Amino acid sequence: MGQGSKRNQLCSCGSRKKYKNCCGEVKPRNVSLTVDMGEPVAINGLQMSREGQIKFLVDGNERVPTYANLILAHERKNKEPKQTVRLKQNNNNLSLNLVQILFDNNFLYIIDTNTTKENIDGYYFSVTIVLEYQIEKKIELLMTNSWMRSFKHKDRHIGEKIGWIELIKMIVNDHSEQKISIVTDHDLGNIDKYNSRELPLIENTHLFLPPNIKLVYASADKKNDSIVNQLISICDKEASKKLNELVKVVGLGGL
Repeated sequence: MGQGSKRNQLCSCGSRKKYKNCCGEVKPRNVSLTVDMGEPVAINGLQMSREGQIKFLVDGNERVPTYANLILAHERKNKEPKQTVRLKQNNNNLSLNLVQILFDNNFLYIIDTNTTKENIDGYYFSVTIVLEYQIEKKIELLMTNSWMRSFKHKDRHIGEKIGWIELIKMIVNDHSEQKISIVTDHDLGNIDKYNSRELPLIENTHLFLPPNIKLVYASADKKNDSIVNQLISICDKEASKKLNELVKVVGLGGL
């Protein structure tokens, strides 16, 4: 069967969609683990379990990295691979299993903020959507709450950061002893610096991530198939919808 004919056949996964509109659209994912050992060291052994847990060995002894990320990405023609997920790991429990890492938390928050391209009377308007999930017994992801916040500000590029801070203000007192991940599609280049508390959430402030909270990057591309990509896509669509409604009320016209 020619490739062109195959693309128009029903997909073998059983979805009853054409292959070109189903599995044929899915780009191969690369899963990688990046680690920082803190100093130059020659790793000469590796252990990996069936569940995807990994240990680095030096002469038979486990060596724990000082920092580690799980990265999901896909290749792009004539471009660098696109990272779709970047997730800081527990240094003592490394894994290639995204769900296993996520379930090492007590709460999972998905957040997205959409901001107007134009201002009115010197202000930009933003809408933040948050989904809250509680992780029960390492096997259940239970949605327990959802929030919407709208606000105005004078710097268009700060809307996402304000959304983060508003979320942290809401949860920090109730969950100060819990392990929390916040999934965002913003500022991939600085995610590691926010998580290591090297960089404040907003420039020239003392607003750093609380010690029990880490940021997870996930793109909102609807073709990505991990759970965090799907959830951030839901937030993105809802934030866009609510922002359009707000725009009509405040008289900004279209986005």
